[in-house]
Amino acid sequence: MRIDYLKDVPEFIPLLARKMAGHWRNIIPGESYERRYEKLIAHKNHDQLPLAWVAHENGVPLGTSALRVCDLEGR
Repeated sequence: MRIDYLKDVPEFIPLLARKMAGHWRNIIPGESYERRYEKLIAHKNHDQLPLAWVAHENGVPLGTSALRVCDLEGR
């Protein structure tokens, strides 16, 4: 297993966006593939927030982690 910055493995973004949108769709009003895709694109950083990492093995993403300035809007 490897853990890389999302910026270094952008080929995972479409699959991650689809899976994450499907997971959060019933919890977050208005969640969509497009919205999740844009959020992931915004996390393609090495040295500023937001940034994300992807754990992957043999070309298959296994999980993600992210750091953001604010994770809960309104709080």
